[in-house]
Amino acid sequence: MVYLPDQTGLARRINHTSLQVVYPVSRFRQYFLSLCLFFFLWISL
Repeated sequence: MVYLPDQTGLARRINHTSLQVVYPVSRFRQYFLSLCLFFFLWISL
């Protein structure tokens, strides 16, 4: 119970840094998937 706040602070810091790394990658992947979908629809027409 003594080291619980330190553990949660460490987990929050790891979660924050992983969010900073993962969020632009997921945005880029979403943009890339929509671009591929638009490209395939444009080819099929």
